Amino acid sequence: HCFNVESEAELLIINELAALKGKTARIALPDMAFETTPLLREYNVGSLTAQSLSILTQEEMKNAVDDGYALFGGESKEDMYSRVRAVMQMLQEQNMQTVALFAHAGFLRGMLDTVMGLRIPHRQLRCNNCTIAIFDCTDSVWQLHSWINLS
Repeated sequence: HCFNVESEAELLIINELAALKGKTARIALPDMAFETTPLLREYNVGSLTAQSLSILTQEEMKNAVDDGYALFGGESKEDMYSRVRAVMQMLQEQNMQTVALFAHAGFLRGMLDTVMGLRIPHRQLRCNNCTIAIFDCTDSVWQLHSWINLS
């Protein structure tokens, strides 16, 4: 199994559960320096939190894919894309040339869409909950180097 850990609290819970099963989690890239930011979180889905998206009608699902979850008291697609742009600006200001992003599907799709201008239809891009996307930046232009689905 592969987990996208967003906080120390989540890491401790996963560690405790693994220990109960006599397992030890492996670190995906052990020799890399890691930083995290709350900006890398998935969409705020509002009232849909902890619910299956299967409860949505086909039209509601289309609206969520096209526009985000503001209709449900969550975050709009533009809000998500603003966070994506902020993260990439922060990385550029730190002169990052190669970045491995461990993030949720919504964030990574936002990266491909807003920063790279790739308008890939939602269902045509396989993006698991634990995907590593490696991006290179040269002369302020981001390019996708690798896309690795882990789970």
